[in-house]
Amino acid sequence: MNEATIHIEPDGKIYGVYSDDLAQAFQGCPMEIKRASEVEFSMEHQQWEVHFLDDPAGHIAFAADTRSACIAWEVEQLNERLAKL
Repeated sequence: MNEATIHIEPDGKIYGVYSDDLAQAFQGCPMEIKRASEVEFSMEHQQWEVHFLDDPAGHIAFAADTRSACIAWEVEQLNERLAKL
């Protein structure tokens, strides 16, 4: 498993970037999963784009020619946000 940042609230809620490894670690515990971002291909721009769902304007946060580059950037950004909580 790659290094991941998680944040645990006093009430026991855990925030982190989803991975199958993380889900397996908490197997049997009730989970509620909410997306923080989306990586989608833009037909208009002919590139992969990252959008953070907490941005009401829907700005492109990052774009690249490959989905894997966008996902790597997305995970890095989300881990940085979690580290600041």
